[in-house]
Amino acid sequence: MTVSSKSSDLTVADEKLNELGFYIYSHEDLSISTMSSPSDIQFSNITVLYDSSNGTWAIVGGGYWINTNWHDDAGNPWLEDKMDVGGLDAIGLVITNLSTPSNVDFIPKNSYGYIHNGIGEDSYLYNRSTPNYEDGVMFTYQDYISKENGLFSEYKYMGQGFSATMIYDNSTFTQCDGRVAVQYVHTWEETTITGVSIGIDSFGISFANGDSQFIAISTGTGKF
Repeated sequence: MTVSSKSSDLTVADEKLNELGFYIYSHEDLSISTMSSPSDIQFSNITVLYDSSNGTWAIVGGGYWINTNWHDDAGNPWLEDKMDVGGLDAIGLVITNLSTPSNVDFIPKNSYGYIHNGIGEDSYLYNRSTPNYEDGVMFTYQDYISKENGLFSEYKYMGQGFSATMIYDNSTFTQCDGRVAVQYVHTWEETTITGVSIGIDSFGISFANGDSQFIAISTGTGKF
């Protein structure tokens, strides 16, 4: 039998099942949905701050998800109270077009990453993944979905928002010029980050276990 619409298909199928003593409780929409992509990410403006109380400068850059497409990346999060979304993700800052005096190394005195779920829970990241500190910094972390208030229909995503911060002494920062961009890396399914590198005006990310990942880079760069 051939019918012209999806609803007609379901009606005929329901009638046949009813004849056999089976009754449909609800129909699940099985339409195909794509996984996440860089277009799901919105970067915030890069900010340069001066703290007069201790004479330091901070470069801060980050972003957030503009939708809930991370939910599809998790597979079936309703099966568990907490579920990792793929392997490691990463957030960082990449320094480009750097100009420094020959006697000055543009190395921050401190740096950290930060992630949150948009509803008050957050986590700071202190173990940077990049050895070459002058060209930027990257932090890897495990993002995950958990249920909100135990309800199956409401989820919170640790990784909804993300940022990285580099802090410099005044004597170092004021003698240097350059630009900075935000780099964000997201994985799902079995894919994970296995290595991060940052060089002069460049960066590199290595992955394992498939190609379920994307890299998003801020199109506008902050100048200092």
